[in-house]
Amino acid sequence: MNSVEIKKLKTDFLIIGAGAAGCFAAYEAKKLNPNMDILMVEKAHIDRSGCLAAGINALNAYVTPGNTLESFVDYIKKDSMDLIREDLVYT
Repeated sequence: MNSVEIKKLKTDFLIIGAGAAGCFAAYEAKKLNPNMDILMVEKAHIDRSGCLAAGINALNAYVTPGNTLESFVDYIKKDSMDLIREDLVYT
């Protein structure tokens, strides 16, 4: 059986989950107190997990008339405060 490495860490603010809520919590906490030590833990690969990484923070099944794919991506970037991977939004 494999052994598990245990590390003890000390932090001011622990965030469990690096999804949209976790990322925004970390962002807002750091704005309130730049000296705060923040630790975020996530079970999945942070670059590609959760709905926000791909810009899926709402059900947007199609681009409406008068809009472009680029304007949609720009909207998603602004809505998520640039916490997305633009390449995944286009997928």
